[in-house]
Amino acid sequence: MAWKEWPVAEQRLVLVHRVLKFKQSVSSVARELGVSRKTAYKWIARHREDPLAKLEDRSRRPKRSPRRSGAGVEAAVVAVHDEHRWGARKIHRVLRDRGQTVPSLRTCASILKRHDRVGKTRSEDDAATVRFERSKPNQLWQLDHKGAVEIGRRRYMPLAVLDDHSRYCLCFSALPDVTMPTTWSML
Repeated sequence: MAWKEWPVAEQRLVLVHRVLKFKQSVSSVARELGVSRKTAYKWIARHREDPLAKLEDRSRRPKRSPRRSGAGVEAAVVAVHDEHRWGARKIHRVLRDRGQTVPSLRTCASILKRHDRVGKTRSEDDAATVRFERSKPNQLWQLDHKGAVEIGRRRYMPLAVLDDHSRYCLCFSALPDVTMPTTWSML
């Protein structure tokens, strides 16, 4: 049997209709649906305000934020970032040295995040990722010494050799060291 998904807005509508249309008690319906009576009364009141509106969660964002940084401060932080591609710490220092109104370091970081100025590096913006791969086997091998492991109370350095075209592991051996003569003898 497949699982049935029951959206929360529909559950709230069922609660309201069972109470208002079918005249069931709020306590029994709330108990059956796993919500408190206070919550049930909240959804009933919201339905009475606007019967055509969906019973979804409302935004909890405040209507006003009196302590939020001013537009001029935000513009200064963004302008310094766009000019030099610096992070919050350096921007905070530069604005303080210029004698401008300086928000805290954390506020600088929040401003950059709010304006989508963090998360990407310049190389990600400028160049697309290009995967290299040889067209034929044995044109290029990739060698990698892994971290040290202990085998029989002796320390070894594993060597992995991959063919770049097929990604086939040609060799995976435990070597006593990572010197050129030892590695070359394995190849």
